[in-house]
Amino acid sequence: MAGPDLGPEIGPDRITMQVTRYRPDKTSQPVPLDYEVPLRKEWTILDGLNHIKAEQDETLSYRWSCRMGICGSCGMNVNGEPRLTCGTFLSDYAPGPVRVEPLANFPVVKDLIVDMTDFMEKLPRVKPWIIRDDDVTEIDGEYLQTPDELDAYRQFSMCINCMLCYAACPVYGLDPDFVGPAAIALAERYDLDSRDNGARERLDVLIEREGVWGCTFVGECTRVPQARGPRGRDPALQAQGCSGVGQGVPAPPGVQVSTSTGRVPSYQQRIGVFWWLRKRTYFAFVMRELSSIFVAWFVVFLVAFTAAVGGGDESYEDFLDWASHPLVLALNVIASAFLVLHTITWFALTPQAMVLRLGGRRVPGFVIIAAQYAGLLVVSAFIWWLVVIA
Repeated sequence: MAGPDLGPEIGPDRITMQVTRYRPDKTSQPVPLDYEVPLRKEWTILDGLNHIKAEQDETLSYRWSCRMGICGSCGMNVNGEPRLTCGTFLSDYAPGPVRVEPLANFPVVKDLIVDMTDFMEKLPRVKPWIIRDDDVTEIDGEYLQTPDELDAYRQFSMCINCMLCYAACPVYGLDPDFVGPAAIALAERYDLDSRDNGARERLDVLIEREGVWGCTFVGECTRVPQARGPRGRDPALQAQGCSGVGQGVPAPPGVQVSTSTGRVPSYQQRIGVFWWLRKRTYFAFVMRELSSIFVAWFVVFLVAFTAAVGGGDESYEDFLDWASHPLVLALNVIASAFLVLHTITWFALTPQAMVLRLGGRRVPGFVIIAAQYAGLLVVSAFIWWLVVIA
Protein backbone atom coordinates (compact mmCIF):
# COMPACT_ATOMS: atom_id res chain seq x y z
CA MET A 1 0.00 0.00 0.00
CA ALA A 2 1.43 3.34 -1.03
CA GLY A 3 2.14 5.92 1.65
CA PRO A 4 0.81 9.48 1.70
CA ASP A 5 2.05 11.94 -0.88
CA LEU A 6 4.56 14.14 0.95
CA GLY A 7 5.33 16.29 -2.06
CA PRO A 8 8.68 16.78 -3.77
CA GLU A 9 11.81 15.94 -1.78
CA ILE A 10 13.63 18.99 -0.48
CA GLY A 11 17.13 19.05 -1.92
CA PRO A 12 20.35 20.20 -0.26
CA ASP A 13 19.81 23.71 -1.56
CA ARG A 14 16.42 24.08 0.15
CA ILE A 15 15.29 24.26 3.76
CA THR A 16 11.87 24.20 5.41
CA MET A 17 10.90 27.09 7.65
CA GLN A 18 8.12 26.30 10.10
CA VAL A 19 6.62 29.74 10.69
CA THR A 20 4.03 30.38 13.39
CA ARG A 21 1.01 32.17 11.93
CA TYR A 22 -1.58 33.97 14.03
CA ARG A 23 -4.30 35.73 12.08
CA PRO A 24 -6.95 37.02 14.50
CA ASP A 25 -9.43 37.44 11.66
CA LYS A 26 -9.20 33.72 10.83
CA THR A 27 -7.91 31.74 13.82
CA SER A 28 -8.24 31.95 17.59
CA GLN A 29 -4.70 30.75 18.26
CA PRO A 30 -1.37 30.44 16.40
CA VAL A 31 -0.74 27.58 14.02
CA PRO A 32 2.57 26.56 12.35
CA LEU A 33 2.84 26.61 8.54
CA ASP A 34 5.70 25.16 6.49
CA TYR A 35 7.48 27.11 3.77
CA GLU A 36 10.30 25.89 1.57
CA VAL A 37 12.98 28.49 0.89
CA PRO A 38 16.40 28.48 -0.78
CA LEU A 39 19.27 27.47 1.49
CA ARG A 40 22.06 29.88 0.74
CA LYS A 41 25.17 30.39 2.82
CA GLU A 42 24.72 34.14 3.17
CA TRP A 43 20.97 34.05 3.89
CA THR A 44 19.70 34.83 7.37
CA ILE A 45 16.40 33.83 8.95
CA LEU A 46 15.15 37.30 8.06
CA ASP A 47 16.13 36.76 4.41
CA GLY A 48 14.08 33.57 4.45
CA LEU A 49 11.07 35.42 5.84
CA ASN A 50 11.46 38.16 3.26
CA HIS A 51 11.56 35.52 0.53
CA ILE A 52 8.35 33.96 1.86
CA LYS A 53 6.60 37.32 1.93
CA ALA A 54 7.82 38.36 -1.52
CA GLU A 55 7.40 35.05 -3.36
CA GLN A 56 4.94 32.84 -1.46
CA ASP A 57 2.66 34.59 1.04
CA GLU A 58 2.39 38.35 1.14
CA THR A 59 0.11 38.17 4.21
CA LEU A 60 2.98 37.09 6.49
CA SER A 61 3.60 39.77 9.11
CA TYR A 62 6.75 40.41 11.13
CA ARG A 63 9.00 43.29 12.20
CA TRP A 64 12.30 44.31 10.71
CA SER A 65 14.09 47.53 9.84
CA CYS A 66 17.86 47.94 9.60
CA ARG A 67 19.00 44.31 8.97
CA MET A 68 22.28 45.16 10.76
CA GLY A 69 21.64 44.21 14.40
CA ILE A 70 21.12 47.83 15.44
CA CYS A 71 17.38 48.51 15.60
CA GLY A 72 16.42 45.34 17.50
CA SER A 73 13.13 45.05 15.62
CA CYS A 74 13.53 41.55 14.18
CA GLY A 75 13.79 39.58 17.42
CA MET A 76 12.02 36.20 17.22
CA ASN A 77 12.31 32.74 18.71
CA VAL A 78 14.31 30.45 16.43
CA ASN A 79 14.10 26.77 17.38
CA GLY A 80 13.01 27.90 20.82
CA GLU A 81 15.86 30.38 21.35
CA PRO A 82 15.44 34.18 21.18
CA ARG A 83 17.51 35.54 18.30
CA LEU A 84 17.86 38.60 16.11
CA THR A 85 16.85 37.05 12.82
CA CYS A 86 18.97 39.46 10.77
CA GLY A 87 22.09 37.93 12.32
CA THR A 88 20.99 34.29 12.52
CA PHE A 89 21.84 32.21 9.45
CA LEU A 90 19.68 29.54 7.86
CA SER A 91 22.75 27.39 7.21
CA ASP A 92 23.27 27.01 10.97
CA TYR A 93 20.01 25.04 11.09
CA ALA A 94 20.55 22.86 8.01
CA PRO A 95 19.18 20.46 6.96
CA GLY A 96 16.17 21.83 8.82
CA PRO A 97 13.41 22.31 9.46
CA VAL A 98 13.91 25.57 11.36
CA ARG A 99 11.11 26.76 13.60
CA VAL A 100 10.38 30.52 13.71
CA GLU A 101 8.00 31.79 16.40
CA PRO A 102 7.15 35.15 18.00
CA LEU A 103 9.17 36.14 21.06
CA ALA A 104 7.98 34.32 24.15
CA ASN A 105 6.35 36.07 27.13
CA PHE A 106 4.64 38.74 24.99
CA PRO A 107 1.08 38.85 23.60
CA VAL A 108 1.00 38.05 19.87
CA VAL A 109 -0.71 40.68 17.71
CA LYS A 110 -0.33 38.96 14.37
CA ASP A 111 1.96 36.17 13.11
CA LEU A 112 5.45 37.00 14.42
CA ILE A 113 4.60 40.48 15.76
CA VAL A 114 4.31 40.81 19.54
CA ASP A 115 2.90 43.63 21.64
CA MET A 116 5.68 45.24 23.72
CA THR A 117 3.42 47.78 25.39
CA ASP A 118 4.01 46.22 28.81
CA PHE A 119 7.75 46.83 28.61
CA MET A 120 7.35 50.34 27.22
CA GLU A 121 5.08 51.21 30.15
CA LYS A 122 7.45 49.72 32.72
CA LEU A 123 10.65 51.24 31.37
CA PRO A 124 9.96 54.84 32.53
CA ARG A 125 9.63 53.56 36.10
CA VAL A 126 13.43 53.18 36.34
CA LYS A 127 13.92 56.67 34.84
CA PRO A 128 16.42 55.77 32.11
CA TRP A 129 17.65 59.30 31.56
CA ILE A 130 20.20 61.58 33.24
CA ILE A 131 18.87 63.17 36.43
CA ARG A 132 20.62 66.20 37.90
CA ASP A 133 20.30 67.48 41.46
CA ASP A 134 21.13 71.07 40.55
CA ASP A 135 18.76 73.82 39.39
CA VAL A 136 20.46 74.43 36.06
CA THR A 137 17.90 74.38 33.26
CA GLU A 138 20.28 75.08 30.40
CA ILE A 139 23.65 73.37 30.25
CA ASP A 140 26.46 75.85 29.81
CA GLY A 141 29.19 73.69 28.30
CA GLU A 142 29.70 69.95 28.71
CA TYR A 143 29.68 67.52 31.59
CA LEU A 144 33.11 66.08 30.96
CA GLN A 145 33.96 62.43 31.54
CA THR A 146 37.22 60.54 31.69
CA PRO A 147 37.63 57.33 29.64
CA ASP A 148 37.34 55.32 32.87
CA GLU A 149 34.08 57.05 33.77
CA LEU A 150 32.72 56.25 30.32
CA ASP A 151 33.81 52.60 30.52
CA ALA A 152 31.95 52.24 33.83
CA TYR A 153 28.61 52.14 32.04
CA ARG A 154 29.53 51.54 28.38
CA GLN A 155 28.51 47.88 28.47
CA PHE A 156 24.98 48.79 29.60
CA SER A 157 24.59 51.61 27.08
CA MET A 158 24.90 49.09 24.24
CA CYS A 159 21.47 47.59 24.98
CA ILE A 160 19.05 48.25 22.12
CA ASN A 161 15.96 46.88 23.89
CA CYS A 162 15.43 44.10 21.36
CA MET A 163 13.53 42.17 24.08
CA LEU A 164 15.50 38.95 23.57
CA CYS A 165 16.34 38.92 27.28
CA TYR A 166 12.63 39.25 28.14
CA ALA A 167 11.75 36.32 25.90
CA ALA A 168 14.45 34.23 27.62
CA CYS A 169 13.43 35.21 31.17
CA PRO A 170 10.86 32.83 32.71
CA VAL A 171 10.40 35.21 35.66
CA TYR A 172 9.04 37.93 33.35
CA GLY A 173 6.61 35.43 31.87
CA LEU A 174 5.45 34.18 35.28
CA ASP A 175 5.36 37.50 37.17
CA PRO A 176 3.47 40.29 35.36
CA ASP A 177 4.80 42.91 37.83
CA PHE A 178 8.52 42.20 37.23
CA VAL A 179 10.15 45.12 35.40
CA GLY A 180 12.51 42.76 33.60
CA PRO A 181 16.25 42.49 32.85
CA ALA A 182 16.62 45.35 30.34
CA ALA A 183 14.97 47.87 32.68
CA ILE A 184 17.26 46.80 35.53
CA ALA A 185 20.34 47.01 33.29
CA LEU A 186 19.37 50.47 32.03
CA ALA A 187 18.88 51.66 35.61
CA GLU A 188 22.42 50.52 36.41
CA ARG A 189 23.73 52.20 33.27
CA TYR A 190 22.52 55.61 34.48
CA ASP A 191 23.51 54.94 38.10
CA LEU A 192 27.08 54.39 36.89
CA ASP A 193 27.06 57.53 34.75
CA SER A 194 29.23 60.20 36.40
CA ARG A 195 26.88 62.91 35.11
CA ASP A 196 23.84 61.45 36.87
CA ASN A 197 22.48 62.10 40.36
CA GLY A 198 19.33 59.96 40.24
CA ALA A 199 20.54 56.70 41.80
CA ARG A 200 18.39 57.19 44.89
CA GLU A 201 15.23 57.67 42.83
CA ARG A 202 15.88 54.51 40.82
CA LEU A 203 16.77 52.54 43.92
CA ASP A 204 13.31 53.29 45.32
CA VAL A 205 11.94 51.29 42.37
CA LEU A 206 14.56 48.57 42.17
CA ILE A 207 14.42 47.59 45.86
CA GLU A 208 10.77 46.58 45.53
CA ARG A 209 9.66 43.02 44.88
CA GLU A 210 9.05 43.76 41.21
CA GLY A 211 12.57 45.21 40.91
CA VAL A 212 15.85 43.38 41.48
CA TRP A 213 14.24 41.09 44.04
CA GLY A 214 12.06 39.73 41.27
CA CYS A 215 15.20 38.59 39.46
CA THR A 216 16.13 35.15 40.79
CA PHE A 217 19.28 34.81 38.70
CA VAL A 218 18.11 32.26 36.17
CA GLY A 219 20.87 33.81 34.08
CA GLU A 220 19.23 32.93 30.76
CA CYS A 221 19.04 36.61 29.80
CA THR A 222 22.85 36.78 29.82
CA ARG A 223 23.18 33.85 27.43
CA VAL A 224 21.23 35.18 24.44
CA PRO A 225 23.32 36.94 21.78
CA GLN A 226 22.67 40.62 22.43
CA ALA A 227 22.48 43.15 19.64
CA ARG A 228 24.92 46.02 19.95
CA GLY A 229 24.01 49.52 18.90
CA PRO A 230 26.46 52.23 17.91
CA ARG A 231 28.44 53.69 20.79
CA GLY A 232 26.97 56.71 22.46
CA ARG A 233 23.42 56.08 21.28
CA ASP A 234 20.86 56.63 24.00
CA PRO A 235 19.14 53.31 24.95
CA ALA A 236 15.89 55.23 25.54
CA LEU A 237 15.96 56.24 21.86
CA GLN A 238 17.00 52.75 20.76
CA ALA A 239 13.93 51.35 22.52
CA GLN A 240 11.72 53.24 20.07
CA GLY A 241 12.80 50.87 17.33
CA CYS A 242 10.96 48.07 19.15
CA SER A 243 7.73 49.88 19.98
CA GLY A 244 4.58 50.60 18.04
CA VAL A 245 2.43 47.49 17.80
CA GLY A 246 -0.76 47.78 19.80
CA GLN A 247 -0.62 51.59 19.89
CA GLY A 248 -1.16 53.56 16.72
CA VAL A 249 -0.67 50.55 14.41
CA PRO A 250 -3.47 49.87 11.93
CA ALA A 251 -5.40 46.69 12.56
CA PRO A 252 -4.96 43.81 10.06
CA PRO A 253 -7.65 43.66 7.38
CA GLY A 254 -10.90 42.31 8.73
CA VAL A 255 -9.91 42.64 12.39
CA GLN A 256 -11.95 44.84 14.68
CA VAL A 257 -10.12 47.05 17.18
CA SER A 258 -11.37 46.78 20.75
CA THR A 259 -13.49 49.79 21.65
CA SER A 260 -12.53 49.48 25.33
CA THR A 261 -8.73 49.40 24.90
CA GLY A 262 -8.26 50.82 21.41
CA ARG A 263 -5.90 47.93 20.64
CA VAL A 264 -5.77 45.05 18.23
CA PRO A 265 -6.91 41.72 19.75
CA SER A 266 -3.88 39.67 20.74
CA TYR A 267 -3.12 36.08 21.63
CA GLN A 268 -1.59 35.74 25.11
CA GLN A 269 1.18 33.17 25.02
CA ARG A 270 0.96 30.73 27.91
CA ILE A 271 3.70 29.08 29.90
CA GLY A 272 3.11 25.35 30.34
CA VAL A 273 3.29 23.57 33.67
CA PHE A 274 6.53 21.87 32.68
CA TRP A 275 8.24 24.95 31.19
CA TRP A 276 11.22 24.32 33.48
CA LEU A 277 12.06 21.10 31.63
CA ARG A 278 12.68 22.90 28.33
CA LYS A 279 16.19 24.08 29.18
CA ARG A 280 18.99 23.00 31.47
CA THR A 281 19.23 26.50 32.93
CA TYR A 282 15.50 26.58 33.70
CA PHE A 283 15.73 23.17 35.37
CA ALA A 284 18.75 24.25 37.44
CA PHE A 285 16.87 27.39 38.51
CA VAL A 286 13.84 25.42 39.74
CA MET A 287 16.06 22.91 41.56
CA ARG A 288 17.89 25.77 43.25
CA GLU A 289 14.60 27.30 44.36
CA LEU A 290 13.37 23.88 45.52
CA SER A 291 16.50 23.49 47.65
CA SER A 292 15.18 26.21 49.97
CA ILE A 293 12.53 23.74 51.19
CA PHE A 294 15.24 21.32 52.30
CA VAL A 295 17.19 24.10 53.98
CA ALA A 296 14.02 24.80 55.97
CA TRP A 297 13.72 21.07 56.72
CA PHE A 298 17.22 21.02 58.21
CA VAL A 299 16.30 23.97 60.43
CA VAL A 300 13.23 22.07 61.69
CA PHE A 301 15.34 18.93 62.19
CA LEU A 302 17.93 20.89 64.19
CA VAL A 303 15.25 22.50 66.38
CA ALA A 304 13.72 19.08 67.06
CA PHE A 305 17.16 17.70 67.90
CA THR A 306 17.87 20.58 70.30
CA ALA A 307 14.50 20.12 71.99
CA ALA A 308 15.14 16.38 72.38
CA VAL A 309 18.54 16.96 73.98
CA GLY A 310 17.03 19.46 76.38
CA GLY A 311 14.24 17.02 77.28
CA GLY A 312 16.52 14.46 78.87
CA ASP A 313 17.80 10.98 78.03
CA GLU A 314 14.43 9.44 77.28
CA SER A 315 13.46 12.26 74.92
CA TYR A 316 16.84 12.04 73.22
CA GLU A 317 16.52 8.25 72.73
CA ASP A 318 13.05 8.71 71.21
CA PHE A 319 14.46 11.28 68.81
CA LEU A 320 17.29 8.92 67.76
CA ASP A 321 14.78 6.12 67.12
CA TRP A 322 12.70 8.46 64.95
CA ALA A 323 15.74 9.85 63.13
CA SER A 324 17.01 6.35 62.32
CA HIS A 325 13.83 5.40 60.49
CA PRO A 326 14.60 4.56 56.83
CA LEU A 327 12.21 7.23 55.51
CA VAL A 328 13.77 9.94 57.67
CA LEU A 329 17.26 8.79 56.68
CA ALA A 330 16.30 8.88 52.99
CA LEU A 331 14.81 12.35 53.41
CA ASN A 332 18.01 13.58 55.05
CA VAL A 333 20.16 12.12 52.27
CA ILE A 334 18.03 13.90 49.65
CA ALA A 335 18.03 17.08 51.71
CA SER A 336 21.84 16.91 52.02
CA ALA A 337 22.17 16.70 48.22
CA PHE A 338 19.90 19.71 47.78
CA LEU A 339 21.79 21.58 50.48
CA VAL A 340 25.04 21.03 48.58
CA LEU A 341 23.32 22.30 45.43
CA HIS A 342 22.01 25.32 47.34
CA THR A 343 25.48 26.12 48.68
CA ILE A 344 27.28 25.73 45.35
CA THR A 345 24.74 27.76 43.36
CA TRP A 346 24.55 30.50 45.98
CA PHE A 347 28.33 30.82 46.17
CA ALA A 348 28.44 31.06 42.37
CA LEU A 349 25.77 33.79 42.34
CA THR A 350 27.22 35.90 45.14
CA PRO A 351 29.63 37.90 42.91
CA GLN A 352 26.62 38.88 40.76
CA ALA A 353 24.36 39.76 43.67
CA MET A 354 26.92 41.63 45.80
CA VAL A 355 29.66 43.56 44.05
CA LEU A 356 32.70 44.19 46.26
CA ARG A 357 35.29 46.87 45.60
CA LEU A 358 38.70 47.41 47.16
CA GLY A 359 40.55 50.61 46.45
CA GLY A 360 37.99 51.49 43.78
CA ARG A 361 38.59 48.25 41.87
CA ARG A 362 36.04 45.46 41.66
CA VAL A 363 37.05 42.24 43.40
CA PRO A 364 37.10 39.38 40.85
CA GLY A 365 34.27 36.89 41.18
CA PHE A 366 36.54 33.88 41.64
CA VAL A 367 38.18 35.56 44.65
CA ILE A 368 34.78 36.05 46.31
CA ILE A 369 33.79 32.44 45.59
CA ALA A 370 37.10 31.09 46.89
CA ALA A 371 36.78 33.16 50.06
CA GLN A 372 33.33 31.69 50.71
CA TYR A 373 34.56 28.11 50.35
CA ALA A 374 37.50 28.91 52.62
CA GLY A 375 35.14 30.34 55.22
CA LEU A 376 32.92 27.24 54.94
CA LEU A 377 35.92 24.98 55.56
CA VAL A 378 37.02 27.00 58.59
CA VAL A 379 33.56 26.97 60.17
CA SER A 380 33.12 23.24 59.42
CA ALA A 381 36.52 22.45 60.95
CA PHE A 382 35.63 24.43 64.08
CA ILE A 383 32.30 22.60 64.49
CA TRP A 384 34.01 19.24 63.97
CA TRP A 385 36.58 20.11 66.65
CA LEU A 386 33.86 21.32 69.00
CA VAL A 387 31.77 18.14 68.62
CA VAL A 388 34.42 15.43 68.22
CA ILE A 389 37.48 16.64 70.13
CA ALA A 390 36.41 19.20 72.69
